[in-house]
Amino acid sequence: MAIDLSTLALPEGWEAVPTYSPDGSVYVRFNRLYNIPGWWVTVQFDPMAPADGPLDLHVRLDTSEESMNESNWMSGITTGDLRSIPLGDIRREWNALKPRILAWMGQTDTGDPVGRAESERDYAVVARAYVEYVREGHRSPIKRLAQDWSVSSSTVSARIQKARRLGLLAGTPGKRATELTSKAKKLLNDDPKEEA
Repeated sequence: MAIDLSTLALPEGWEAVPTYSPDGSVYVRFNRLYNIPGWWVTVQFDPMAPADGPLDLHVRLDTSEESMNESNWMSGITTGDLRSIPLGDIRREWNALKPRILAWMGQTDTGDPVGRAESERDYAVVARAYVEYVREGHRSPIKRLAQDWSVSSSTVSARIQKARRLGLLAGTPGKRATELTSKAKKLLNDDPKEEA
């Protein structure tokens, strides 16, 4: 089974890599290529993985003549080289790109903010999950989300509080939020008139 990557326009520095499994199924991983002095770095992401961060990182020698003359490659990969890889920036690029990739794949975002919540959209996803559990009548939505996401209840509670401060949750002060604000709906690409 072939996969047509020509319909997916990726930003500079990104590439799609189809992988074929022994059973004949195809999946696509996405690489961010990055150059640090003397080395090429490939950071790999899988849009269908439960993690929202990189799954693999490769560092290989930049064999261009310019690099071989300018870098200190004789000492191999150093901790300084590894520290110079801007993983936080690359992760933010991925989180901005992932919804478009999932749409291209015909998938939807699972909405599980595994890992660190960083962007307002991440907090909108947290707010949506919280409101869904509140509306379903769960007595301890924070504990339930902590179990779902394999994080502590205090982490979920802090995320909910930040979502409130960001203006993503609506409801009676001092009580559980029961609505997403129009700001949250816009971040989630929902119709602001649509019920959450």
